[in-house]
Amino acid sequence: GRMASDDSLSSHHSIIAPPSDPYPYYKHVITPSQMLTSLDAAMATFHLHVESRIASLCGQGFYTIGPCGEEMLASIGHALDPDVDAMALHYRHLSISILRQLRLGRNLEDIVLDRARGHVISKLDPVTGGVHCAIGSA
Repeated sequence: GRMASDDSLSSHHSIIAPPSDPYPYYKHVITPSQMLTSLDAAMATFHLHVESRIASLCGQGFYTIGPCGEEMLASIGHALDPDVDAMALHYRHLSISILRQLRLGRNLEDIVLDRARGHVISKLDPVTGGVHCAIGSA
């Protein structure tokens, strides 16, 4: 048999694009741009958890709680007002918080750096100033 060429996929606009006509079946659909922002927040969350555990193993960090799938909660941040709706689900709010900050126009690198500072109890963390038991960043 002959394998299908890549041309057979050319009719698809994007692998992550929502259905072409989701209405009237779906009332709430996020846009492709919102999907990508959610993925950025999810990947940053996973990255922070991995790096914080590495820091802890090296004696440089104190945050050892793993993500346990919280990355998948990032899209909830699109339903919140980023200016006033905070969310803390007992160590399961990181991806939502990152997404809120991205919506406010913060740079992902700055968000991750602030969070990393919180994970290692750095005096440079803008929220905690080096106090333990705070996740870091707003």
